[in-house]
Amino acid sequence: MNNKQPLLGFAILSHRQPAQLKRLTRRLSKMFDDPPVTIHHDFSQCDLERNDFPSNVQVVIPSISTKWGDWSLVEAAMAAIKHLFDRGDYPEWLVLLSGNDYPIQKPDKISSFYENTSYDAFVSSKKLTEAKLSTKREFYWFARYNWPKINYPSLFHIFKSIKKRKLVKEPIVLKEKWAQRFLTPFSPVYPCYGGSFWFSANREAAKALLHTFENNRKLCRFYQNVVIPDESFFVTVLNNEKNLNVYPYNYRFADWAKNIGPHPKKLKLSDLPALMRAQEHFARKIDINTDSDLLDKLDELIGS
Repeated sequence: MNNKQPLLGFAILSHRQPAQLKRLTRRLSKMFDDPPVTIHHDFSQCDLERNDFPSNVQVVIPSISTKWGDWSLVEAAMAAIKHLFDRGDYPEWLVLLSGNDYPIQKPDKISSFYENTSYDAFVSSKKLTEAKLSTKREFYWFARYNWPKINYPSLFHIFKSIKKRKLVKEPIVLKEKWAQRFLTPFSPVYPCYGGSFWFSANREAAKALLHTFENNRKLCRFYQNVVIPDESFFVTVLNNEKNLNVYPYNYRFADWAKNIGPHPKKLKLSDLPALMRAQEHFARKIDINTDSDLLDKLDELIGS
């Protein structure tokens, strides 16, 4: 390890709540001795005063206009990651966060974890093999990324319209094995994965992500045309890199117990006992407008 470079750096995606973003960056700066922090903030959704941040916190300019469930989120994350590793104070490890994440462990515990690991990346993911799907979420991932969805107009719509003797315009989902083989970029040697957008990766893993994003046009074109590509693109690339040792958990606390929808539960002060028992490093989602007392208590307990 190059001891002149900081151990940890943070790439943060945000689109609202500047006050909470400032609070998160102040907490990270205090905990980790002013680490490199790069923010991709969507200025089209909310303004942000860049002069309010210290020099270790930099903002990607120009920003990308993002939309939930869209390829633009992948582009924004890659812009932040590239910016972070183009800096002179680039880190050994990247931690990708949202503006609604917050640390829940003391800094020494988090730093020691990354200093002593033999892994190259930490991602929560599942190989999407149809025979091994065990939850509704895994099935949704499989259907979303492995069954090509053809929008009108296409030859498939012409053939279906002839067969039904009426005009068919609704999207056509192809569940056949041949469609997965020829209309997706996946194969037995390059399988598809689904999982969490949020991950940690060392410099070698980040380089692999950047190289794929910039050079694998077939893979990127495919993900540009699916819903919620961020829950598959990153974990698929990292898990398929043969030279990387990837651990299948991202050490992010999130409560999905009563929600199989697109977002985990918003955490409140009543969740503090669970957070204090957790082994994860960061928790999501925490909303300053929902329960700022939780942020105050976390600051008090984890200190610096």
